[in-house]
Formats: sequence, structure tokens, C-alpha cells
Amino acid sequence: MTKIPYSGTVIAPEKTQSEIIILLYKHGAEATRWTSEKDGKNTLEFIFSVKSRQIAFRVTPPIMKNSRGEPLTAQCMRLLYWWLKSQLEAIQYGLVSIEEAFLANVAGSLPSGETVTLGDLLLPKLRSGEILGPADLQKALPSKTED
Repeated sequence: MTKIPYSGTVIAPEKTQSEIIILLYKHGAEATRWTSEKDGKNTLEFIFSVKSRQIAFRVTPPIMKNSRGEPLTAQCMRLLYWWLKSQLEAIQYGLVSIEEAFLANVAGSLPSGETVTLGDLLLPKLRSGEILGPADLQKALPSKTED
């Protein structure tokens, strides 16, 4: 079995959260918000302005657990920090746009009021084979609800 990434970290999750906020603001974020749940799940939301419009993003890193089933929050936070840093550097150097880097993480509301990401909508359909190519993209859109 491979070693859990960042298993040797001695950096507290709260310190990493602070570092992530600093990193995001350094790269132009306009707002950030953390949501932490009892089970170890952490969700980061942040907003960037792109061409004079605001785009909201939401990232929920996986919950890694040790052999006793306890969440490895410090390790998950380090994973998130380094992933964000690499994405933001790719944007900074022009390798990708912010929309490309975080496409699956773009967050918004459905007509029902439910908040989702593009990944929440598209990935299950891609994985199931419901969407196979460009001609199938309309299947990815939420169905219209009648009032």
C-alpha cells in the first residue's frame, strides 16, 4: 500500500487553512469561506472576478482516514494547499485560465435553489457513460421543472 500523501506533516489544519486564505488573496480572490463538519469534511468557497463578473468556486477535498478510521485533517489540508498553489501558478503563468483550472469547481444555484458545482452535475453523467461526446452534452443540463 502506498503511503498517504503528506502523512508526515506537522502543520496544524488551522494553520494550513490560514495559508490557503493568504494564497488565494495573494492571487486576487475577493472572498473566501470555510465550512467544517464534525466528520472531518471541510469545504472551501472562494470568489474571483473574471472580466468584471464574479465567479464562485467550491472545493471539498477528500477525507482521508487512518487505520483507526479517524480523519487525517492535517494531511487533507496540505493536499488542498499544494493543489491550489499549483493551479494558481498555472493560471499566473498563462498555462490555463482560471475558468479552465477550476471548471469542475464553478459553483452556482439551480432553479430549485440547490447549490451545486459543474462537477456535481457533469461528472456522474460522464462516469456512467450517459455523456459520451459533444453530441451528448445537452443530457448534462438539468431538466426543466414546471411550475
